[in-house]
Amino acid sequence: MLSTFYLAKRTYLDIFKTAMFWVALVLTCFICFAMLFWGYREVVKYQRDYRPDYRYNYGGEEEYGYGPGGPGFDPTYFVSPETQIMYTTFNFTIAFTNLFGVFVMLGLMGKEIERKTIESLLARPISRGQIYFGKLIAGWAAIATFLLIVMLWSQLVMAISGMGMQGEYVTALSVGVLAPCLIGAITLFLSVWMKGFLAGLLGVIMASSAGSVGLMLIKIIGAELLKLDFVVTILYKILPPLNVIMKQATDKIRPAIWETMLREMDMPFIPSAADGLYSEPWHVAVYLAVVLVLGYLSVFRREFS
Repeated sequence: MLSTFYLAKRTYLDIFKTAMFWVALVLTCFICFAMLFWGYREVVKYQRDYRPDYRYNYGGEEEYGYGPGGPGFDPTYFVSPETQIMYTTFNFTIAFTNLFGVFVMLGLMGKEIERKTIESLLARPISRGQIYFGKLIAGWAAIATFLLIVMLWSQLVMAISGMGMQGEYVTALSVGVLAPCLIGAITLFLSVWMKGFLAGLLGVIMASSAGSVGLMLIKIIGAELLKLDFVVTILYKILPPLNVIMKQATDKIRPAIWETMLREMDMPFIPSAADGLYSEPWHVAVYLAVVLVLGYLSVFRREFS
């Protein structure tokens, strides 16, 4: 147990010495600033100038009152400026942290294997399982630290932008961190068996495909065009259940906002549980457990010499 802790601590500190960590952090913080400061002010200006008698074309028919208090107004479609900008910034932050998780985990086992330095680790009184979990814990800790810094920065920007500090945003990110941790665990597992470039590429593809747009593209191409319903179902089971995590997280910002945003897209081929898509929180726990078991067994089965 102590060996795992010391390995995790050393690896965790080594991650902070990499340029990738600081470049990714500065870039993410800058974009969050742009969205939460300038973006928020633009959204407030737009909604302030939005009139209840605004006339627009929706579905081929002109309607009136698509604003707060207008005739026929559906309150479930109206999103306050704070909620709208928080939802958008949250999605960007988690997406970028997913990519960060891929590249962090990629170098933990993959570089050790490629440089043959893992042999020196195995020569020490430390088991393969301890190496695997030490690297995994260090990667998860780095991801959590990255997201914590971005969250604190976002709260500061919210305060100076006029939005005010939002406790629900903190809660949403606390749930959303499961997504990059899951993607990171998958990447660590892949890096045991594949070259770094290929493992990283597959990690990015899985993270992108498991998002709303990726899932819809899979259904459009696979089910709607090619009529390969069974293949689409299999793909949905292989991809990580990020949709469940994101829904649970964004519900902390505003309940049912995930479904509201999808409904506003007005697309009949949005994936659902009937298509084999994950839909329950316990699916995330089972999926993560399977990934961890496969990663643990892979380290024992892999010949490093």
